[in-house]
Amino acid sequence: MFGGPCVKGCVSGFGIGGISEPLSPLMEPSLMHIALIREWFDRMHGGAERYAVTLAEHLRARGHRVTVICDRWVEDDARGFEMLRVPFRRYLGPFAYERFAVETGAAAERCGADVTLALARSFGGDLCRVGDLLQQSWIEANWPDEQKRRSKLRWAWRVRRRLKLEQAIFSRARFHRIVAISRLVQEQLLRHFNLTPAQVCVMHNGVDFGRFSPPDRAKAAACRRALGLPEDALVALFVGMDFRRKGLGAAAAGFVHASRIAAPEVRRRLFLVAVGRGDEQLALRVSRELECPGRVMVLPRTPRIEECFAAADVLVHPSKADPGANVVLEALASGVPAVVSRYTGNADFIDPGRNGFVLRERQNAQEIGEAILRVVSGRERDFAAGRVRSCSRLLSHVEHFQAMEALLKEAAQARASVAS
Repeated sequence: MFGGPCVKGCVSGFGIGGISEPLSPLMEPSLMHIALIREWFDRMHGGAERYAVTLAEHLRARGHRVTVICDRWVEDDARGFEMLRVPFRRYLGPFAYERFAVETGAAAERCGADVTLALARSFGGDLCRVGDLLQQSWIEANWPDEQKRRSKLRWAWRVRRRLKLEQAIFSRARFHRIVAISRLVQEQLLRHFNLTPAQVCVMHNGVDFGRFSPPDRAKAAACRRALGLPEDALVALFVGMDFRRKGLGAAAAGFVHASRIAAPEVRRRLFLVAVGRGDEQLALRVSRELECPGRVMVLPRTPRIEECFAAADVLVHPSKADPGANVVLEALASGVPAVVSRYTGNADFIDPGRNGFVLRERQNAQEIGEAILRVVSGRERDFAAGRVRSCSRLLSHVEHFQAMEALLKEAAQARASVAS
């Protein structure tokens, strides 16, 4: 999953703040002062924020000094780190992102770190990890018609300022290396900016196998009961912190189509469970309009999302635009097949017919519904949990963080050699 340096070693037992896998001591590390830049430092805010917190925890467990430069944080997540606040000045409107990028870059210089990792758009950083949606990709996803796009951009000042900011950040050889969260993001970076393949490496996220693993029958049944579902339910799961962009409307329409064409004994067992944040009435409205009331549940975000995966038979993720989608990796690690759009960065983990399907058209209710039925009807045979996980070629959290630590060390050495 990653073509650059990756440090390997024996395993010992740590269990620190959200990391439930053992961390490898590797060799005695060359300890660094590492600065991380992110707008929010809150594992419950979203996948990118959870990544920032768990990476920081790994680096601290390895003995490194970590300074977090951000606007907002949660005290439980921030405990044990040096926190440096740079306010995100929302009152500046379309100029807020540019100001944050400038001020976080200056803060990174002042804190005296050996190496800086930008996990947000910033003019500071030796490494930049691109895990958020690029503005140009957002434009293409929301305004696919070229003529309409030009018309919209004429008045969309905020969007135009963010485009200009990304051009300023990425179109110069500013970073020692840019780390793309997926091949999709790498392709977008190379297409939109003056970058070479040597400047942009791909490093997929890892999965915490201690949290996400195939459940036994008893655990699956217990998790369904806890959600208020029958033990024999066939559960289509949707997870997202932005219901509209992640495709809840399309998932609900596909679920309704599956219900319409399913045999009666399958139809009565089919349920759609949506977990996260956004327009909570979206799925409920679609299900009412399409005659499928009572079998759609909308739940708030939860710190125990692994229990939702344990209850699920298929993940439905027809995202409009998603650079990485941790939820897809977590589902596969849990033995849950995934039905995803081709605009999802982790779609390249899907082996169609073995661990899920990649949709040709993300809003095609018929295609989504048929994929849901193919998975749930072959759950015991073609899509058994152990087989789904084994064929998904996933990287563990530990392997990913080791590779990121090695990149940080490489960047710190490059900075030191320039300084000398």
